[in-house]
Amino acid sequence: MYVVFSFLPSTMARILDPYANLTLLFCVQVPVEECDYLIDLDFPLHPITSTLEPRYATMTDTWERVSCYPFLDARHSFLLTRTFWLPGKRWQSHNEFGDFCLLKNRKRVEEKEIEVARRVGGLD
Repeated sequence: MYVVFSFLPSTMARILDPYANLTLLFCVQVPVEECDYLIDLDFPLHPITSTLEPRYATMTDTWERVSCYPFLDARHSFLLTRTFWLPGKRWQSHNEFGDFCLLKNRKRVEEKEIEVARRVGGLD
């Protein structure tokens, strides 16, 4: 089982304390094979993989990178440079970053796009 994010109705979100731990309210467990999109955090310079959490971002035959942003690798960055920001490449060069990516399941999304196009085109 894997964790994917879902959304609460806006009326329920307003009632909840914004500082409360909402992790259980936002998480639903589904098999990764049923996911159209997946958020993955990958550290290419220090890859960690397991049977329960493979490196999805590197599985380019199944997953396509829709959007990626740098994510600070705190474990492999110096305490001072990750705590305080100073201008200059030399200071920032002591930080290491990974990829925080939104991935799209190529096959599942393509099948759904074809189905929607067929319905919109009136080819039922």
